[in-house]
Amino acid sequence: MIWLFKDKGNIVAPTILFLVVLIQIIFVLYTHPSIGFDPGAIHEGLLPDHSNELKAYFSMYTNNLALLLLQHQIAVLANSTSWLLFDIVNVVFLDIAVLLNILIVALIDRHKVIAADANPITWTE
Repeated sequence: MIWLFKDKGNIVAPTILFLVVLIQIIFVLYTHPSIGFDPGAIHEGLLPDHSNELKAYFSMYTNNLALLLLQHQIAVLANSTSWLLFDIVNVVFLDIAVLLNILIVALIDRHKVIAADANPITWTE
């Protein structure tokens, strides 16, 4: 394990990251179900027909209006309101967050980017 993750970590870590992103894309493409309650109401708010129940929902839960407006802008730019579009956007933002975390760790201590470390953590009092 030390040889694989520490000595060859510069090859293994990006390979595993690539495989994880690929698996995410495959998973989203094959399973992108619609979701109810808050995400469902926000998605329904993007569609042209607005029911009185939906208007009442956004009156009661105004904290979701910013997300509705953001998703509306994405829907306008992409010219689509499909669940698949927003699932893909979600995966893209998730992967950007992962890459930012990796870059921040690399800025702090480049040697800690590789997941496994040959030296166990020792606690001092």
